[in-house]
Amino acid sequence: MSVFKILMGLCEDIQKAVAKFWWGSNQEKKSIHWAKWEKMSHAKARGGLGFRDRSSFNQALIAKQGWRIMQFLNSLVARV
Repeated sequence: MSVFKILMGLCEDIQKAVAKFWWGSNQEKKSIHWAKWEKMSHAKARGGLGFRDRSSFNQALIAKQGWRIMQFLNSLVARV
C-alpha cells in the first residue's frame, strides 16, 4: 500500500468491509448506523473515531516514499 497506487474501487471495497464489520451488518440482518461514515472518519481530536480514508492514506504513503527518495539520494531505492 505504501509503494503502489491502489485502485479507487479496491479502496472503496476495503472501506465497505470495515464499515460492515464496525456496524455488524450482514446478509440476513441489517443493523442501525449510529453515526455517518464521514463523522467516524474524522480524527479522534475532532470528535471522530479516527478511521482513515483509504485512498487519501495511500496517496500520503506514496508521497512519503517520494520524499524519502529525494532526501536520501544514497539509499538503495534512489540509486535504482
